[in-house]
Amino acid sequence: METIKGCIDSIRFQDNDFLVASFKVDGGSNKIVIKGSIPGATVGMVYTLEVEETNDARHGLTFVIRSAVPDLPTS
Repeated sequence: METIKGCIDSIRFQDNDFLVASFKVDGGSNKIVIKGSIPGATVGMVYTLEVEETNDARHGLTFVIRSAVPDLPTS
């Protein structure tokens, strides 16, 4: 399992809390595909995610969300 931080760049599929999304990792221009449950997720929201890497037949290299902690504003 690995920990990454970044923001949801675009949502490819969403059904209730389950989503498949493009996620922009902090500190670079890399975008990865994430899938799993993030209640109330919207484009632009920042999260720290614990993920497991997998190879999805439909989406290719994908990171399965095991936990998601929103980065809430401090002001």
